[in-house]
Amino acid sequence: MNRDFLKELGLTDEQADKVVAKHGEAIQSVNSKLANAESQVESLNSQVKDRDTQIATLSDQAGNSDEMKKQIEDLQSTIKTNDEQAAQNLLQVKQDNAVQNYLKDAGARDIKAILPFIDPDTIKYDDDKNELTGLSEQVDKIKGDHDYLFQADTEQAKPGINITPKGNPDGAPAAKPDAFAQALGLHTQSK
Repeated sequence: MNRDFLKELGLTDEQADKVVAKHGEAIQSVNSKLANAESQVESLNSQVKDRDTQIATLSDQAGNSDEMKKQIEDLQSTIKTNDEQAAQNLLQVKQDNAVQNYLKDAGARDIKAILPFIDPDTIKYDDDKNELTGLSEQVDKIKGDHDYLFQADTEQAKPGINITPKGNPDGAPAAKPDAFAQALGLHTQSK
C-alpha cells in the first residue's frame, strides 16, 4: 500500500498520510513479532543440529560404558549452557525490539541515530510484563539534549505563504470611508 494507490481511491493527502501512518504502526508490530519468531527459530534449529551431531557421535562411541557416561554428562552440561545462551539471546532480541518500539512511539525521527545515546546496561526488560525500565529517563534526557532527533509533540504550523481574505485580518476596527472621496462621488474599496 502506498500514497499513490490511496490517492487513486479518492483520499486527500492528509487522509492518505494518516492511513499510511496507521498501516506503518501495524506493520512495525508485526515485524517485531516476526523478528522474535525468526530469532527463536534460528536458535532452535541450531540447537537441534548440535544435538543431532552429538547423538550421532554417541552412537558411534557406544562401546565403553564409563566413557559414554562421561560424554553424556559433558553433553548435558553443554546443552544446558546452550539453552541458557539461546534464552539470553532471545531475551536480548525482545529487549531490542521493545526499545525500538518505545523510541518509535516517543516520536523518534531515526532510531539508529538515537541508539548510541542510550546506555543499554541501565535498561531492564521484564519479559513477563513486556515492560522496560530505565529507558524513559534516558529518552527524556536525549529529547532535552538532542531534540532534533525527535518529532515535535504538537504539529506546528508550517512556514510558507500566508494568504488572508479581503477585509481586516488583523482585527482592528474597520476604516471609516474617505469623506473627501465621498464628496466627489468616488467609490473606494476597503482594504
